[in-house]
Amino acid sequence: AFELRDCDIDREGISIVDCAGQKSMPAFAKIVSHFKIPFAAVCDEDPGKPTGAPVIKEIEGYLNNGRKPFVLSPDLEGIFSFSKKLSPVEWAKYLDGLTSYSNFPQIIQDVVENVLKLN
Repeated sequence: AFELRDCDIDREGISIVDCAGQKSMPAFAKIVSHFKIPFAAVCDEDPGKPTGAPVIKEIEGYLNNGRKPFVLSPDLEGIFSFSKKLSPVEWAKYLDGLTSYSNFPQIIQDVVENVLKLN
């Protein structure tokens, strides 16, 4: 999405960090907020899971200026209208086929625009 938005994340100093699941996100948020590193958080809604809403609320505590995490409902595959989990190879193939920034779901565009404002 950043590439199709004509944004070179390396040149802009933007890092995308995979926290390997929602449970690890609060610890990461705590560390970057301690060092006053601006960040945005993106996570799946995980409806019905005990980690869902409480973890999202904990992450909110580390975001400043009343910002909230971007919550993908119900999950990443769902916002792209996939009915199953995709492998990293399947994701790469799908994303390589997108030719326009406007082909991304609105929430992904919102994340990109939010991150660009943090810089």
